[in-house]
Amino acid sequence: MTGVRGLARRARRATLAQRRRWARRRVVTVALPGGGTLRWRADDRYPDAMATGDYERDLVALLAGSLGAGDRFLDLGANSGYLSFVARDLVGADGRVVAVEPRPDNLDTLRDRASLNPHLPVEVVAAAVAPRSGPVTLHLTENLANARIEGGGWSHEKPAVGTIEVAGEAFDDLLAEVRPHVVKMDVEGAEGAVLSASGGPATWPGRPVLLVEYHGEDNRATCRALGDRWGYGCEERAPDGPLPAGLLVLRRPR
Repeated sequence: MTGVRGLARRARRATLAQRRRWARRRVVTVALPGGGTLRWRADDRYPDAMATGDYERDLVALLAGSLGAGDRFLDLGANSGYLSFVARDLVGADGRVVAVEPRPDNLDTLRDRASLNPHLPVEVVAAAVAPRSGPVTLHLTENLANARIEGGGWSHEKPAVGTIEVAGEAFDDLLAEVRPHVVKMDVEGAEGAVLSASGGPATWPGRPVLLVEYHGEDNRATCRALGDRWGYGCEERAPDGPLPAGLLVLRRPR
């Protein structure tokens, strides 16, 4: 128990130190595809690529083509929240954006960016999407974008440097609460397990577009097979590089 308390104290000190560093950092403004602007830390998490439109280009284009005023967006594996803020700009004042992220470092960043952008209110849920709701083990990696839940993973996963326990939320529970028009999922190899545990469209409150970043051929095959079973059309974006990882766009046929 003492060790756990010590880790918690060190985490709090690290968070306070990070906030002090952020307070000294220059802030830049990035144009968004919906016509608004986003304030971002000048030296943190790719603002130059955001400004040129090169950061998450495919997903940004898909959001711009799929979301409209008043829509709801669910961001599973939100990381620093960039796509959540892009979506918030697109859905306008009557829309809703919920960002689900389990890793404490990323949550600190997401909340910091939310404080810089009160005109783009995003709801932050400190949890991992999982096959079932309840506590789950999160494997941490050096790269802040590659944490994964226990039972997830793929052939090219990054080595873990530690584990923590976080809240888990089942995919269907999140859909029931948010009722999204569009869902983005980036969960580092757990996508097949998460979607396989779902009851599918028959149990969902709507028929959202699913933007699924797959990791590994097994997850790709599982997600495609589920889409077929659910009557969803599937568009695949080829991997951007040598790794077996890419993007599946699952849409309900008109």
